[in-house]
Parts: sequence; structure tokens; C-alpha cells
Amino acid sequence: MEVRLRVLRVFSFMCTCYVPTSYLLKVLGIVGIYIQASKMVDEKFEPVMKVTAKEMADAKLPLAARDYCAHLLIPLLKCRKDTYYLPWKCHHEKHAWDRCQYDDYMYRVREKERRKLQQSAE
Repeated sequence: MEVRLRVLRVFSFMCTCYVPTSYLLKVLGIVGIYIQASKMVDEKFEPVMKVTAKEMADAKLPLAARDYCAHLLIPLLKCRKDTYYLPWKCHHEKHAWDRCQYDDYMYRVREKERRKLQQSAE
């Protein structure tokens, strides 16, 4: 029997840590994050482009950043420009964009594993 350990990516100022969600649930009592993390593992996440190519061009996003999380990057870059890149500002926008990037990465990893399993089954 295979046992999967659900892991939540925890962001801090200097580094990124991977912490088991069971630890967070027991020690810190964070129920909302546990539910959100388990949703991403169990449900199928379908990325959807929420901004158009014209909006990304108007915001002068770099070509490498024009992905499924561009709708969160545009307000982040605007906030950073307005606050002169102060490190203690715009943290809500930064965390939302980081979470979107992580979810997109996990989606691509799961899709690769699904394709690999389908090819081995054939």
C-alpha cells in the first residue's frame, strides 16, 4: 500500500521550506491552508489565461513571464514600481504570484506523470 505525504510549500523571507501539512495541522492548527493544499492535490487544476496578449504587452511583461500567472504579476510589478521596490511592501501580491507559479509547476509535473503512466500502460 502506497502512502503519500502531502507537503505544503511555506514561503519565508530568505528561503522556501517544505513542511508536511500534517505537522502544520497538528502544531500550528492551520486548517484553511491544509484544505487548500489538499484541494490542489486531489482536484484537477486547469490553467486558464485570464489576461490577453494586448494587456500583457501594455504592461510590458517580459516574454518569459507571459504565462498562466500573468494576471497576478501585472499588479505585483505595478505595486513594486509604485513603492520603489521596498522589500516590506507588496508581500500579498508576491505570495499570490508565488502560489500561482507553484500550482502551475505542480500541474505540469502531474500531467507529465499521467502521460508517462499512459505510455507505459499502452
